[in-house]
Amino acid sequence: MKKLLLFAVLLIPIFCFGQKQNKDDIIKNWLDTGYFKIDDDNIVVSKVINDVQGTKDEIYVRIENFFTRTYNDANSVIQTDNKQSGTIIGKGLFMLNYMTYSCFHVLRVDIKENKVRIICSADVMNTHSIHYPSSSADDYKIVDYYPITNKGKFIPKSSQAEAFIRLIKIMHTTIDTVEKTIKEGAIKGENDNW
Repeated sequence: MKKLLLFAVLLIPIFCFGQKQNKDDIIKNWLDTGYFKIDDDNIVVSKVINDVQGTKDEIYVRIENFFTRTYNDANSVIQTDNKQSGTIIGKGLFMLNYMTYSCFHVLRVDIKENKVRIICSADVMNTHSIHYPSSSADDYKIVDYYPITNKGKFIPKSSQAEAFIRLIKIMHTTIDTVEKTIKEGAIKGENDNW
């Protein structure tokens, strides 16, 4: 029994190191494959959707509907809404995990006939005290700290890596939701055939 317990204790560092390495590998692979890009101080995820059905005005209304439904709280705002140029830009807040990390982002959608470009960018991560969630956040530029650099920020690097991975996943989910809204409408039954 003691040998089994000793063996289990010896495996703990192996599993802990393996998880850290796995996060680093995920982030490196994503950067190498263009799953996200670094543009000056911004982390950027983007997508161009071709062969979008409908006129530029019809597509615009669908995207405007997405922003109206999604950017509807005090932390979210539509900053630019220009139907003529086909550009809508919103600023919102991603909650990356419960009371610890959040990140403001900018979502830009550009519309042309049968074509849409979606760009989601973020530059500052906000950390909140777990013990005092109502206290002010400590902000830091994402590109200046781990996992983009090896520099830590008063918190474990593994936590920073987890928050970064969550950010990239949420950015992609947001873009996928915009695409779905463009193609299917924001809710079931919300289409032109009524």
